[in-house]
Amino acid sequence: MMRATLTVLFVSSVFPTASLALCSGASIEAHLPADVLAEVERTSDATFNGKGLIWRADRDSEQITFFGSLHIYDPRLLPLREKAREALEGADVLLVEQTTEQLQEMQRELLADPSLILLPEGQTLIGMIDDASWELLAEAGRARGLPSPMTARFQPWYLVAALGTPPCAMPDIQAGLTGLDAMVMEDAASLGVETRALEDWRDSLRILYDDPIDAQIDMLEMSLLPPDIESALFASTFDAYFAGDVARVWELSRAALTLVPNVDLPHANEVFDDFAEGLLDGRNMNWIDDLETAAAEGPVVAVFGAAHLSGDNGVLNLMAQNGWQITRLDE
Repeated sequence: MMRATLTVLFVSSVFPTASLALCSGASIEAHLPADVLAEVERTSDATFNGKGLIWRADRDSEQITFFGSLHIYDPRLLPLREKAREALEGADVLLVEQTTEQLQEMQRELLADPSLILLPEGQTLIGMIDDASWELLAEAGRARGLPSPMTARFQPWYLVAALGTPPCAMPDIQAGLTGLDAMVMEDAASLGVETRALEDWRDSLRILYDDPIDAQIDMLEMSLLPPDIESALFASTFDAYFAGDVARVWELSRAALTLVPNVDLPHANEVFDDFAEGLLDGRNMNWIDDLETAAAEGPVVAVFGAAHLSGDNGVLNLMAQNGWQITRLDE
């Protein structure tokens, strides 16, 4: 379920308040066949730098401290926030995916021009996706306080992103509680540390909205799970994150594809791999120059989604290939 790996982008500006359960409970592992679960374990264990949320990169006198973020609030983030604040006290700059100002600009532009997120007038998703998928999608929208007629009007890419926020997180979002990125940006401002973005928000959204509508619908349909399984997936990915098992978060999302109703699994895995290449690999490579340029000016703290850290094409390995010494700090 790819949307479990995505951040909430602008959901608090669009969805009304809902009263929902905490992000905990039964795990997705109980729903996965033994062979699928074994593959999750094997692949997670084999992923380079697959465990760890806090890392340091050193090259000569240059230094970057990395924090793998969860973009949604959870009280278990508070110790990580404290460690990041300690690192900021010795840093010249904080690098994040997008700054608060960029996210506010994105919200304004998307809300000012509904054509960016809505289907053309007279079109709805009803009839574009099969009936079973529509029922799951409508239920997912209702769980987030979104009426079905409104869900039907959104472009598929928007729903892939927006429904990446679990229903259990909606009350915290409406209360103004934030993920690790925003927490650390707030602390950087209080300490007088400059915050810079690693990319423009348009570039990250383009990964989703540049695809043809048929590809967007493919991605949306393969993201839809029955509510109990969806809830279990979110609970397991949160638990894996706080255990520092970053690779497991990603592999559980892939494994959940086997539980999507009527899924064409070979096709779904191909779409998943293509999505990962754009969402992770391409962006990781684009960030390296900015990371190294900032480090040449002084110590850096970098906070971004934890999935960007691990793997052969993860930020850590790309830095190592450029001569940086990589050290895990949270073992």
